[in-house]
Amino acid sequence: MENIFITGATGLIGSQVVNLILQRGLTITCLVRPGSDTSRLPDVQIAEGDIMDSSSLLKGMRGASHVIHLAAMGDWKNIDNPITLKGIVEGTRNVLSVARECGISRFLYVSSAAAINGTLQPRLLDETSPFELPRKGFSYAHAKREAETICQDFLREGLPVVIVNPAETFAPDDHRLTTATNLLRFTKGRIAWATRGGTGVVHAGDVATGILAALERGHPGQRYILSAENITFAAMAGLVRETAGLPVKIMAPPQVLLRIIAILESSIGLSHGLTPGMIPYIRRYWFMDSQKARQQLGWRPRAGSKAIIETIRSFL
Repeated sequence: MENIFITGATGLIGSQVVNLILQRGLTITCLVRPGSDTSRLPDVQIAEGDIMDSSSLLKGMRGASHVIHLAAMGDWKNIDNPITLKGIVEGTRNVLSVARECGISRFLYVSSAAAINGTLQPRLLDETSPFELPRKGFSYAHAKREAETICQDFLREGLPVVIVNPAETFAPDDHRLTTATNLLRFTKGRIAWATRGGTGVVHAGDVATGILAALERGHPGQRYILSAENITFAAMAGLVRETAGLPVKIMAPPQVLLRIIAILESSIGLSHGLTPGMIPYIRRYWFMDSQKARQQLGWRPRAGSKAIIETIRSFL
């Protein structure tokens, strides 16, 4: 790999990818929107621009041999934002188009485990599982799935595209609350409210190693789930409260109460960490099987529970 061009470099995962690339002595160019907080980035080459602006993409990508496309939604508050959803779909199409024009030798798209599927009953999902989520309430998952379809279109036209699907990602010092909101809400009050459901979890540092492994050794046209451990939301709440030194008292609230809290959260500023867009997701199971990434890429993540513990301790 001669020069890697990356979008979304200032994010929780992106900053870890950048550091890992630099540790390997590789050259990297980061696409950064004007005015963005670049405090997570070391001294790297910056190309100002936006994934919705093809001219800035072309300017930044010239001379690159590989592309990592990470730019997407930053937090739960924007999960149903039409601008966010458009960026996922049309932004991905723009990056792919410019990559094809620049003759990129390998393109890595960072999708999401949400694009695999989510189930009402606990069931292990893999890269071949049918996508059965309704569009209502799951616009983000559908947008990620559509972006993957666009990737496959470009693959058929000759661009070598590999896809990774990270599960719920945590890491210390997530002070932008990219995903830590989903943990910190369990610290509110004397009793934690946890829905019936669960998710795969993974450390952002391990997602970064998985991304580079897929970029180097992944097969074009293939998807690789990056998930270290499956955990119910009740067990997650217990682990968070235990780590924070709080009484481990968990209650499963009725859905109508969750919706009321989420509405009040956004309208009068309650601090339970719930948003209306989050509710459909936290009522399903996103249990992922990452054997393909482990076997084909040699990916070896730490336990997902360690990522949760490290994240909570960083806030303490």
